[in-house]
Amino acid sequence: MTGNAQAQTPSPSPKATPTPSPTARDFALHMRRFDAQLTDAQIDSIASQVDQLGGLRDALRPKGHDLTSGDAPTPAFEVGS
Repeated sequence: MTGNAQAQTPSPSPKATPTPSPTARDFALHMRRFDAQLTDAQIDSIASQVDQLGGLRDALRPKGHDLTSGDAPTPAFEVGS
């Protein structure tokens, strides 16, 4: 017998897609109000994208708190003469 046996390399395991958060899933389900024909796969896609945008939200809020009305600049009005 000849040694033609090839070394078997394990195939890479598929990356598990993270499960969307319940909040993102609920938000995505509400999209059916606008398009009743959305499939479950499309709903899952919307929910995962909403979760990804959640990371963006956290990046834009470095102090970790929401803005309140008092954080906005006070408008100044002038009347021309």
